[in-house]
Amino acid sequence: MEKLKKLVLNKKYINITSKSCFLEYFKNHKIDCKIKKLSDEEVIFYSNEIIRDEQIKSMNRINFHYKHTFLKHFSLIISIILCLIILLSSGDLIRNIEFENVDEYNQEVYEEVLRNVDKKGPFYILKGSINEISHNLQTKFPEYAFIGITKHFSKIIINLQKHDTPIVDNETSKITGDIVSMYDAVISDIVVSKGVVCVIKNQSVKKGDLLISGNLNIENASNDPSKLVKSTGIIIGKTIVLEKIKVPIKEETLEYSGRVKVRKRVKIFNNYLGKNSLPFNDYYTKEETLFNMFNILIIEEISHYEKVIVEKVHNLESALSYAKSIVKRNFEVNRVSNLESIDNIKLLDVSIEQDYYLVSLIIEKHVNIGVFHQH
Repeated sequence: MEKLKKLVLNKKYINITSKSCFLEYFKNHKIDCKIKKLSDEEVIFYSNEIIRDEQIKSMNRINFHYKHTFLKHFSLIISIILCLIILLSSGDLIRNIEFENVDEYNQEVYEEVLRNVDKKGPFYILKGSINEISHNLQTKFPEYAFIGITKHFSKIIINLQKHDTPIVDNETSKITGDIVSMYDAVISDIVVSKGVVCVIKNQSVKKGDLLISGNLNIENASNDPSKLVKSTGIIIGKTIVLEKIKVPIKEETLEYSGRVKVRKRVKIFNNYLGKNSLPFNDYYTKEETLFNMFNILIIEEISHYEKVIVEKVHNLESALSYAKSIVKRNFEVNRVSNLESIDNIKLLDVSIEQDYYLVSLIIEKHVNIGVFHQH
């Protein structure tokens, strides 16, 4: 029996039988095998051949079975792979959380998304649906035109869209003028493209003070037209301003609901296949090309972001939050430099008028304080 244990064979079939049956069969037949388990009751051994039922009957024994271990292990491996694929493609199992545009990274938004997931080992599991989380983000960060999340395989993509910034038309070279201060402020940064700088860093200025002169001969008090230019530049100053925001007690607004529908669209020779159904009554559409073969065959991914009319009823707390979001939104819309920032927003007073809250805020910020005045 010790000799049998030392046999090394290819493990193709596993056999289970009684000890007496095994010993008798081994005496009468040449069989290569390897013992896996040996006890007084049974023997489990590997063999590289199937022991047929006729052979068992001729031995007049029972309780003898075989299995193909390769198929058993192969099935197990396939099952594990399928489970992993199902888990990775699950709508609630996330491997990474990323911003669609890295330049628009916002730590507060990222932390808010993290509060909506549970960490399980190397994965994140969503606490709610994609649409629910997107709607919550839109409510919490109204300073963005759109904010929400979408899922791409095992990644969560955070989508941010800022409000449209005003387009400033280029003026003709014939126009000349100066840049003067819009606020009382303390100068923190100076960036000048054209003109004569009339201030220095850490200097206090008042509203209306000259910051950049368009007169290149200002030191000589000359008004030679050939020396007059259109002054251009950015003067950043630290200011403290009072803003009063009216917040309607009840209002209806058109907002992104957070619901997104994504579909694939195929175009062959500039003709789209299938019919295009309208996913929502009102929506914003974003298109992305996934595959393009010489403009003959094009596969696109179309994302529809739903817009809905939302009726809001504000209380004191939500009115304050809404007023702060208006300040932040206006700041982002008018921002012209990365040197600008909001440092602090303090509540001064809230009063209830006939159909709105009047929220008074004290805002400390670094902003471009210059405004152009034509000669």
